[in-house]
Amino acid sequence: MKFYNFIQYDCCTMKPIYCLFNFNYTKYALDYHIPSTSKYVIFTDFWDRVGFDYSKPYIVPEEYTQYFTPITIVMIQYLQTNGFFHNGYLWRVVPQSYLSYDVLAEQQFEMIPYTQSQVRRLQDYFYEDAERVYSKYNFDFGLYQGDFLFFGNHLLTFTDFIIRNLALSGVINDSQTYGLYEGFKKYFKIQDKDSLLTYMNNYGVDSVLNNVYKSENNIDYQEYIIINNIPVEPQFAKEQYIRTGQFDQNIIPFIQQTNPAINIAKQGCCAVATDKAYGSGFLYTNGDGRVYLVSAYHLIQDNEDQFYIYASLQKLNANSSIPVSTTAQFRIIGIDRRSDIMVSLYEPDLPFNVSNKIDITPYQPLTINKDYALQNGDEIFVVGNVGNDDITSIYSGLVMNNDYAGPVDESARPPSFLLQCYLTPGSSGSPVFFNDNSGAPLKVIGFVVDKLRASPQASISIQANVLAYIVNQMIENYYYYLLRFGTDEVSLNNAIKFGVAVAFLGINDDYYYRLYPTNGDLEIYKKYPELKNLNYTGGLLIKEFKLAFDFIENKIITTAKDLNKHNIFKIEGVLLNTELYKRYLENFSPILVTDISYYDSIQDNYKKIYIGKFSNQQPLATFLYGFQPIASYPNDPIYYNPIRYEYAPITIGYYWFNGSVWNYAEEDIGGNTPEWYAQYTDLNGNLFYQHKFEFPYTLYDFIKFFMPHLGDMGKETINLYG
Repeated sequence: MKFYNFIQYDCCTMKPIYCLFNFNYTKYALDYHIPSTSKYVIFTDFWDRVGFDYSKPYIVPEEYTQYFTPITIVMIQYLQTNGFFHNGYLWRVVPQSYLSYDVLAEQQFEMIPYTQSQVRRLQDYFYEDAERVYSKYNFDFGLYQGDFLFFGNHLLTFTDFIIRNLALSGVINDSQTYGLYEGFKKYFKIQDKDSLLTYMNNYGVDSVLNNVYKSENNIDYQEYIIINNIPVEPQFAKEQYIRTGQFDQNIIPFIQQTNPAINIAKQGCCAVATDKAYGSGFLYTNGDGRVYLVSAYHLIQDNEDQFYIYASLQKLNANSSIPVSTTAQFRIIGIDRRSDIMVSLYEPDLPFNVSNKIDITPYQPLTINKDYALQNGDEIFVVGNVGNDDITSIYSGLVMNNDYAGPVDESARPPSFLLQCYLTPGSSGSPVFFNDNSGAPLKVIGFVVDKLRASPQASISIQANVLAYIVNQMIENYYYYLLRFGTDEVSLNNAIKFGVAVAFLGINDDYYYRLYPTNGDLEIYKKYPELKNLNYTGGLLIKEFKLAFDFIENKIITTAKDLNKHNIFKIEGVLLNTELYKRYLENFSPILVTDISYYDSIQDNYKKIYIGKFSNQQPLATFLYGFQPIASYPNDPIYYNPIRYEYAPITIGYYWFNGSVWNYAEEDIGGNTPEWYAQYTDLNGNLFYQHKFEFPYTLYDFIKFFMPHLGDMGKETINLYG
């Protein structure tokens, strides 16, 4: 559907005489035998029959004037207030309360008293070519009105231009772009490009979003009419701005953020950069008197020999609007590739900090709210980069899913939640906050790591309790490694790459959707027809077991016949000596895991969880991250990994296929006797001694993990965690 910007003015009185609202739809439909009662259909027939030209003034032929009734003052006032609606805005995030373009197009023939939360009147036209910039701020209203015999206010006139331009410029309909029709370039005043862009940068208001600083919702309208000497009453200041002022190059006073809790929280947020990437992060304190930096691992993933990282911080000077900024050097002390979390330590005596006299005491480190009960619908905000333009921008949004399980084919994502919050490249590592408006210091409740594949307007954040565990455990491990290795920098920097202990089952799996089980065309039922007879909804489908890794071909080995190849690293998975695996080998039918019972160290209780993506089912990652060691010991010095862990057994409930029927079984798995440990050797001859519940440290340098982060990570991934 399209929008009609139809008005014809009387050239003598300069007042409208014909428009959408005084068209006699009933008479026209009867005369031309139009069966539809839709005003859109009727007016479209009129428009096409007359053949109006978007590049010329609209003139109603004499024989069609009979289809218009006398225009009223109410109609004229409505036009001056609302202008026309159109669908060419450059925005990519539309407030949820706004009416859709289809609804507005259908209703454009009615004088409906819309509210600000339903429709947009603020214009955001912008186009630039090699010659100059074209915007609402340098539009020549006098020239345009003279050529098109159009005499409305600036809002009405400019939206008339927009609709004509959208029709003539050749841009794709509903593409959220404008383009510029060549014949319309003359309607923009020639202005020095730098001066116009400088004005737009400082005072240009094109956004209606509450989480944007230069937004129509953040203008001090009382101050606006005073400093620009605009002769209107204060109660009409915003209406003057919308109808006329938004097109003038006036000084726009913005409302400074007054929430002290948010201001303090922003001071702990920072931009993090390497020579290849940039992202976000935050200063963190765990109460030990030191300051840590929490950021995204993928910033250095292609250069893991990098021992230091730099972060830029800023805060608002209480006596001016000029930000105080600092760039400081941090020592990397922990990397957890599975969660994409990296922890660094601020040391005043690092070379960069000494030579530049760096002091970060003005900036407030943040804490993590480990026990916040996140609820769907909670209003949250994120502080992070807008690309590399701003390091303390605030994005607001809602919690969409407080227990996100990840895609069907990705079970190892850390326990996360979904945000209805559109984030840009560079915002990986941004902290998530919940503001209860109590005035108390804000605590971090999440850590942004990704966008949702199916909807880039949704973002993914790691849950606070998991974030706190990973960060604090890496800090604790670092100080143990420091005691263990002392001045041996090579061993120390290799140890910090081990991250934190996360359970490893050594399986290729998918969450199971039992959809249309009688449909033999579905791929899953083609490969495993026996699943059509399994009456269970949900669960985790074990399709294969990871037996080894091929160093040459960089691929996972899941068949025994390939284990005799050269350059094969055998993986001693914890499930390979179980009845579960033996039952899988009987006919290579998949195993459906329904539940796991274990002690959850993050939630600090013993529990049984049902696995899956349906009601009362939880992600496998709840187990993978909650199942933690029950004891940790110094490893024998002959082994390269400095810590040996013990784990409590778990109980797995699952369905297995015996060739004719599905059977349910429960099995206890695990222990701490020698058969539950594995010894590995890397390519340099270093020995590792690990529990079989752990991912082999030897393989860490051969894989890229699963997250296509909010940066430029477009590489193929090998998901060994499954």
